[in-house]
Amino acid sequence: MEPGLDCRGQGRIVFRLVFPDSLKKIGSNAFRDCKNLSKVTFGKNSQLEFIGYVAFADTSIEEFISPSTLQV
Repeated sequence: MEPGLDCRGQGRIVFRLVFPDSLKKIGSNAFRDCKNLSKVTFGKNSQLEFIGYVAFADTSIEEFISPSTLQV
């Protein structure tokens, strides 16, 4: 499962994202250039295993706490 939100060029202003625990993958470039994105939240039961290349590049995120299930 990959988020389908494309905030680039869509006229959307995204400040924060709350991911469902069932999310397992965030694809490459998924939120790249979402300049106003400043916070992402993962649940304590998150099943996230993978974040693709530069998925959160060029955002306003200052701190990123990854779930323990994330494979590094």
